[in-house]
Parts: sequence; C-alpha cells; structure tokens
Amino acid sequence: MPKVRTKQRSGADLQLAPTVIAMRLPMMALECLASKTKGPETTRAVSEKVAAIMDGTVSA
Repeated sequence: MPKVRTKQRSGADLQLAPTVIAMRLPMMALECLASKTKGPETTRAVSEKVAAIMDGTVSA
C-alpha cells in the first residue's frame, strides 16, 4: 500500500505572508478609491480567505 503524503508547511511559507499583504493592500486601497464595486484583487483576496477558513475548519 503506498504512503499518502500530506503537505507540510514550512517556515518559508509563513514568511511570505507579510510580503503578500504588503503587495495587496495598496492595490485594494486603489480599488476602493476608484469605484464602488469590488475589484478583482479584492474578490481574489476574499475568496482565498473563505477557502482557507473552510480548509482549516475541515482539518480541525
């Protein structure tokens, strides 16, 4: 029977989070100033957070 490998998160993954936030916040701020509708960056960020919450809930 083959072993099932689970994805291991490394410390390098956690170090990238502040960089991603620093890149996305200015784009999201510009989207807020430009129009009243949701922009693609805001939609992408929110959908990723919802997927992460679901993944964490199922894992727990």
